[in-house]
Amino acid sequence: MKTVTVTHQNAINYGAVLQAYALQQQLRKLGVDDELLDLKRYDRLYFREFKFNKYLPSYIYNNIINLSYVHKTRKRIVRFRDFVEKNIKTTRSYRTSEEIIDDPPVADAYITGSDQTFNTRLGIKPERFLRFGSEGTRRISYASSMGIPLVEEKYQDEFISAIKAYSFLSTREKSAAEYISKLCSVPCSTHLDPSLLLTKDEWSRLTSRSTLHKRAMPGKYILVYVLLYNPLLNDAVKKLKSQTGLDVIVINPNSRCSVKGDVIIRDAGPLEFLNLYKNAEYVLTTSFHGTCFSLIFEKKFFSFIRKTGETRINNFLSMLNLSDRIISDVSRINLDEISYDHVNAILQSERARTIEYLTKALGL
Repeated sequence: MKTVTVTHQNAINYGAVLQAYALQQQLRKLGVDDELLDLKRYDRLYFREFKFNKYLPSYIYNNIINLSYVHKTRKRIVRFRDFVEKNIKTTRSYRTSEEIIDDPPVADAYITGSDQTFNTRLGIKPERFLRFGSEGTRRISYASSMGIPLVEEKYQDEFISAIKAYSFLSTREKSAAEYISKLCSVPCSTHLDPSLLLTKDEWSRLTSRSTLHKRAMPGKYILVYVLLYNPLLNDAVKKLKSQTGLDVIVINPNSRCSVKGDVIIRDAGPLEFLNLYKNAEYVLTTSFHGTCFSLIFEKKFFSFIRKTGETRINNFLSMLNLSDRIISDVSRINLDEISYDHVNAILQSERARTIEYLTKALGL
């Protein structure tokens, strides 16, 4: 069977690229020949442009900071592109949505993959909602995320029309599934983020210490992965380092996030990211996928969320009975072990449910 999946494999983002890889691997295990839709919008810059408005001072500061790390940013981008080229099968390259509509890839089924592919903040993107190709082609979604609590009223009619063209619907968050079911009057289920479909051993096959940075790396360390800055992070780092005596490695692609560590890494690609997770003793993270990989590699970890809440992390850790790993007060930082036998049993059950869903949705 031939499928084409739409997701975010071209993003310079660890979670986006690795979840794309994982979903394609799961489809291959089911005997499906899957390609990811290769929509390259390289006109997007990886540095913010100067904008002449009231926020100009902030943009100038961002550019000064970004320029000081430009060589590391370029190295990170190259590593991301190398990973995708070597590990992910894609369609021919498209530059615009119009090109996809005019000359769509041929497949037995189209799949909207995970990550924020159902996000309508900038309107209804035709490729994300599979609004291309033959009407007779089966359309399904797997663990798609809205990224926002609701669809703006001006987009609702178009959203409903697009959703009703799907034969099977699946989202990553329970709240999104309930919202879509109510708004569109269609059944919608929830499933694991694709990164969790692969086991620790499967992810470990991608890793090798030879791909780590050629620098002095501590034998044991606390890993900090910063996506969105949280003011509790530095206090948490200080406390955990005091309790363990371990050095701190910070993966920090965001130049403005000033988290203190013994080693700051800004040029890691997906393989380096996996290596750093695999070999860490503890993990502190503000990222949903950072939380996922903490669990995959069975680490003692702590997740930090914004005060307004982070439904992805909250829902996910609640399902695993690990809500106590969400830190709102550094006094809750401790050295307690996590019962991964219990966690892995739940994840294995969810993986089985995923296979059942994909098998049915694809008509295998």
